[in-house]
Amino acid sequence: MQKKSFLILGVLAAVLLASCQTAPTTWDYSYPEERSASVRFVSMVVTAYNGISVSNFEWVRIPEGQTSITADVFIRHAGIIFVARDMEFGFPFQAGREYRVVGTTNDMRWGVSIYDSGSNELLAFVPFIEQPQFTG
Repeated sequence: MQKKSFLILGVLAAVLLASCQTAPTTWDYSYPEERSASVRFVSMVVTAYNGISVSNFEWVRIPEGQTSITADVFIRHAGIIFVARDMEFGFPFQAGREYRVVGTTNDMRWGVSIYDSGSNELLAFVPFIEQPQFTG
């Protein structure tokens, strides 16, 4: 019982530390901040950025322009959490903007909703390049 308590406390501490990040991680320091976009990925684990394997890619500053993302995405639909692995999507992130990317569904198409972080305005729904196949 005591081991479970320590495990739970450890997980909670890790979540709290991760949520306290005050600035995005910079992907490429050769790009000036004014030519980069800040992107926060929610309910997903990004595994590749423009074909390059990545880890700890939760809140990042990336160069502006068309971007290809591969991720394991956790989507809540009808009270059930679905895990869609190795899903691909692309989006042209603009310099100077802050985005929030969330896995979701739209008319039974699976993809990501991209929001402006400041206004919470939905900017786009981007379907996954290939729709996931869920099995029971």
